[in-house]
Amino acid sequence: MSRAAIGRFAPIADWLPRYERSMLRGDVLAGIAVAAMIVPKDLGYAGIAGIPLQNGLYAAAAGAIVYALFCTSRHISTGPSSSLAAVAGGAVLVVGVEGPQAAELVAAITLVTGALFLLLAVLRLGWIARFLSRAVVTGFRQFRQRPTSKCSPEVSSSKAREVRHGPQIPSTSSERLLSCPHRLHGAGSGER
Repeated sequence: MSRAAIGRFAPIADWLPRYERSMLRGDVLAGIAVAAMIVPKDLGYAGIAGIPLQNGLYAAAAGAIVYALFCTSRHISTGPSSSLAAVAGGAVLVVGVEGPQAAELVAAITLVTGALFLLLAVLRLGWIARFLSRAVVTGFRQFRQRPTSKCSPEVSSSKAREVRHGPQIPSTSSERLLSCPHRLHGAGSGER
């Protein structure tokens, strides 16, 4: 298999040999800065989803590594998001599992979704996205930017309590998910 053919499926094979060593220091510093922001965020998202916290770190690391190997943009962020955490938390709540079983459920949903996206890519069905109405796309963007961010104060404060007073007995995923609605109330009224 030629280098061009490998580069088509794994773009890292194309750009890594041409990487400028002079950029390494800046890239490492940028990676440290991004990790400092992503680690607490992904721990919080795992908490919202009702799965063990370390799974948030696994998701962030796996997304970054896979994206570096198989994708081309250096400017795209991958990993968990607040909207995905809320949907996963809803699935965990409906099924009624906790701990490792909740992590397995979320992993299964993730793998099935990934397989579906891969199938859509292989069949070149991306054009279907053109049929999504502007309202659906705008609604997704608005949901992604606002409502679940109202849960972040609770996630931050619960982690701060653990740092100050030691680990607390973890609440159930149901209690974590059910604690967010009062923060979501008024999300459309402009409250922040």
